[in-house]
Amino acid sequence: MTLEELYLKAKKQLIKTPNSEPNFEVMSMLEFFFNITRQDFILKRKNKIKQKEVENFLKLISERANGKPLQYILGYWYFMGKKFFVNKKVLIPREDTQVLVETAVELLKNKNNVKILELCVGTGIISIMLEKLLKNPKIVGLEISDSAIKCAKKNLILHKTKNVELIKFNILKDSFMENDFDLVIANPPYIKSGDFSNLQKEVQNEPYLALNGGKDGLLFYKKILKNFRKNLKTNAYIALELGINQNKNVESLLEKNKFYNIGTKRDLNNIKRVIFGAKSVTTVHTKKSLAMHI
Repeated sequence: MTLEELYLKAKKQLIKTPNSEPNFEVMSMLEFFFNITRQDFILKRKNKIKQKEVENFLKLISERANGKPLQYILGYWYFMGKKFFVNKKVLIPREDTQVLVETAVELLKNKNNVKILELCVGTGIISIMLEKLLKNPKIVGLEISDSAIKCAKKNLILHKTKNVELIKFNILKDSFMENDFDLVIANPPYIKSGDFSNLQKEVQNEPYLALNGGKDGLLFYKKILKNFRKNLKTNAYIALELGINQNKNVESLLEKNKFYNIGTKRDLNNIKRVIFGAKSVTTVHTKKSLAMHI
């Protein structure tokens, strides 16, 4: 079998798979498996492939056809144009989270040497991108999963990130004592526990720990807003990623926990994806420009 024939066979198999992009995914897996570029594929498409390689590659295609996310097969994915390692124990980076990073940068753009506390770190994409985009920040990341911390550390090394400290921590049970942060930021689990079985197969293959937001999907928001306000400076902010239609409930939680100047930002699908608030009623920095997305 030639490389081109393998490509066509694999694509035919994935065409039957819901939520797949056969052309893109098969080519991505070919590049990964054979360590080639797309230009290499064009030049070598008539080359014969060893039968063992054909069998092993088609095993990957079968895994994808059975719902294993492409990102877990490749072992990496891209976020904001940067490559990050992923594994089956961490949430896959999504384009939606770029809105959260951009919101944080807007809130802190006029400050130097800021202190940021990230909760539910996962792959580390948020902390790493903020370290790249802000002026000499100090970032502390809290994460309960050993596997996620291991993955995040690999990404810190990959991006030569020096100003991020990772700490194993259970934000639902433990009390974090360090304070004077300019921002608390998180993309917390927000799927209702009863909705998990209704998610597409690929999402069900992601770690339940990183998705399960409790019975109402608000468990982590309640804990974060109640327990981490004390860790903020007076003129500081909190910024959180949201699930679909969660903005009103989370806004109520922000108000209940004495956050002010609350606003939201929408993603590319016009969904209210990020909510932010200030610890002090007098902190109004960039509120007008951010609040226009409410």
